[in-house]
Amino acid sequence: MIKFIHVGDIHAGKHLKHKLRNDDAEYAISQIIDFAKKEPLDFILLAGDIFDQYNPDTEAIKIIFDFMVRELNALNIPIVAITGNHDSHAFFEGYKTLAKYANMHLFIKPSSTDYTITIKDANIICVPYISPKIIVKVWEESATSDYAHKVQNFINTIISKAPKNKFNIMVSHMMAKGAIATKSEREATISDFYAISLENILSLKELDYVALGHIHRYQKINTSVEAYYTGSCYQIDFNEEGQEKYFNFVVLEENSVAKVEKVKLDLKNQLKTLTVNASNFNIKEIEDVKGYVRIIIEDSIDNTKNLENMLKSEPIVNKVIDIRKSTYEKPNLEVDLHTIKDRLIDFYEEYYKAKYKEDLPEEIRKTFLELQYEVEHQDT
Repeated sequence: MIKFIHVGDIHAGKHLKHKLRNDDAEYAISQIIDFAKKEPLDFILLAGDIFDQYNPDTEAIKIIFDFMVRELNALNIPIVAITGNHDSHAFFEGYKTLAKYANMHLFIKPSSTDYTITIKDANIICVPYISPKIIVKVWEESATSDYAHKVQNFINTIISKAPKNKFNIMVSHMMAKGAIATKSEREATISDFYAISLENILSLKELDYVALGHIHRYQKINTSVEAYYTGSCYQIDFNEEGQEKYFNFVVLEENSVAKVEKVKLDLKNQLKTLTVNASNFNIKEIEDVKGYVRIIIEDSIDNTKNLENMLKSEPIVNKVIDIRKSTYEKPNLEVDLHTIKDRLIDFYEEYYKAKYKEDLPEEIRKTFLELQYEVEHQDT
């Protein structure tokens, strides 16, 4: 018998507007540790996107290495972790050797030679996030093969040649075809271009469980093996508003289907959207939210400005993450597609200022440029 926990995207170091969400990540991890103290485990699987940024802040690093890894190492529970599309290869390479001393086994880059670890009676196949650039290096195929086809063939091959054990598991960070995204994931990485058909990976049937990361909504994927996304550990942004969060406790026994227990995580902070105007505004409604609020103001321009000033006052200012105004009409900007393609960010800044009567926030500008870069380089 093998018992383990499958944890999805932690995103330590996540910012939502001006708010750093490390307390949410730490609160989720503390519940996983509490569960591990009560239930004997053979290992824990981390399915990528451990951090939210390539260069995580000091507090986020401490949450993962000085809190989670230290606590689980004290319980003698190994951690098997892969990188996701948010994780930096260079950053994790710096921790790989030290992590082993704390019983954390890091798989940083996809590999056709170094991708398995055996713990007791379980063989774990580790497939970190595969970028289009990386798949060309690790899997030589015809140039006409698309990304999904290459990844499917690569995974099929490494499963087939991996040593077999009493129990066989795969942990991977990918976009599985048929998965329902939340749109809090990076949009470019959840398109049809990245969608991997698990049904086309024939050797998958040799496995007992597939632990998936990348999609932030908890769900089971319809395929020949027990395959799950456990989702993010807390509500990452307002696209996840109302979602409950979970991790999986999995028990594998010989000649039996995997027993999967969906364990609910309590949320330190919930996200809630409130639509207000001058006539229905009630500050208590904001104060009563256990978490953070996004405000949408639907009113005249003068009332909108007055409400916005009120919302930026204490004591509710720390609860209000975002204020949006829906009173402004669509800007009437003339667009010449031939001339703006090389200056998309300039056009978007002009559009935003015309629509919202304010400069483009730096966080939105950064996200826009990241998405533009991913789209322009997805075939490289």
